[in-house]
Amino acid sequence: MLRYDCHINVEICVSEDSCKYITKYVFKGHDRTTAGLADDQNRNEVKEYLDARYIGSSESCWHIFEFPMHAQKPTVYRLPVHLEDQQLVYFNADDNVDEVLERGATKETPLTAWFKINQSNPQARNTTYQNFPRTWVYNNKNKSWKERQRGDAIGRMYFASPSSGERFYLRLLLTVVPGATSFAHLRTVNNVPYNTFKEACLALGLLEDDNEWIQCLREAGQMQTGYTLRTLFATILFHCNPTSPGILWNQFKHHICDDLLYRLTNIYPNRDFTQDEVYDYGLHLIDHVLRTWGTQLSDIPGMPQIIHDWGVVAEGNRLINDQLNYNREELAARVTANTAQFNDAQRGVYNAVMESVNNNNGKTFFLHSAGGCGKTFVCNTIAAAVRAQEKLLFVWHHQELHHFFLKVEEQLTLLLKFPCKSMIHHSAASVDAHIYILSCNKPLLLYGMKFPCSTSMLLMLLTEQFRISWKTTLHLVALLYCLVVILDKPFQ
Repeated sequence: MLRYDCHINVEICVSEDSCKYITKYVFKGHDRTTAGLADDQNRNEVKEYLDARYIGSSESCWHIFEFPMHAQKPTVYRLPVHLEDQQLVYFNADDNVDEVLERGATKETPLTAWFKINQSNPQARNTTYQNFPRTWVYNNKNKSWKERQRGDAIGRMYFASPSSGERFYLRLLLTVVPGATSFAHLRTVNNVPYNTFKEACLALGLLEDDNEWIQCLREAGQMQTGYTLRTLFATILFHCNPTSPGILWNQFKHHICDDLLYRLTNIYPNRDFTQDEVYDYGLHLIDHVLRTWGTQLSDIPGMPQIIHDWGVVAEGNRLINDQLNYNREELAARVTANTAQFNDAQRGVYNAVMESVNNNNGKTFFLHSAGGCGKTFVCNTIAAAVRAQEKLLFVWHHQELHHFFLKVEEQLTLLLKFPCKSMIHHSAASVDAHIYILSCNKPLLLYGMKFPCSTSMLLMLLTEQFRISWKTTLHLVALLYCLVVILDKPFQ
């Protein structure tokens, strides 16, 4: 500003938003103004507005001499970053598969061409892949690099998230290692070959250690319980991308799983659990937390994996324990008293349902009648009769059903990338449908007093999308309930 004695707009690009702002500012076009002439007494607000283009004398001369109005310098080369034999291959749907595979195997990219030029030209080995476009030009036709004769350019590698695994560490190495001749050469540090790019980054000191996460878990372990520590550890795995998650786990797994031996002993009082089984159950619970966030333990490199199948040991197994915690003698007495008060229609419904339960027929029953006819009385009697036989039974109220469909909505949106949020929200209206479903070899009772309109919309979506009947849809909903709530597992 002192040199040119004028106003200069200076922007420091420290983020992507800053670059977008400057580009938009430079290419925004000509200044415009709103102008108009009108009598104060007779104003026409419609004709008053006039969108006009303002051009001063300096800009007019600039246009007359055909000088450029804006420019962007230097040229930016977008450099792909891919793992070995994982470059992008484009093909049409009707292309021959063998030809596509052969074409992909022989396809050169700027990265593989950089390896080749480093093998044949010693002068190219002094420059990193990111800075290579400054002195070399990539020929798209020949798929090779040649020395730059004129002009200037910079290279920008495509972004790789830390959660992308080896591709992130490959990109990190490409910013500091010059003259690499192959992927294996990139993984070699001081003549020591490493199996992964992450190990090579650690050997070069490019990664920070996990001291802050060690300090965090150490402080939390002195005051927090196992459940809180498991949630904290899952948060570190998901959001913080620790360098050595396996080492973190081995160092703090005793604190993270300090309450699990007592829990497993209460669930299985006649079984002795080893410490390794307790740790394995802790991994299962951490995996359960990660799955609610859209990932899983197997997606995190370096972490030990779950060995045993802990699906039947749900988090506390509250639902199953609650449904088995009944006084069967009291229930049997209630059934006897209620059946004595049945009319013929109620007795017919009761006998048909209990016949299906006792013979494991897995039938589906729809009970619909006007209000005050004793539907709830019949269903409560059926529930008492099933529980008196030490069979597992689940009863749904319409509010629980709507809450379940909200969970279904979240899982569909997360896994299918399908925006279901607009379908199941607040809805005061409802559709009358008194539905009682008793099915499966282990009886399952689905009880819905009324379906909210939003729930009916989701049922209609399942019916129309998969072209199945309403009966099959309701069976599918019952199965989803078993998977999500009873087994305490997210959708797979």
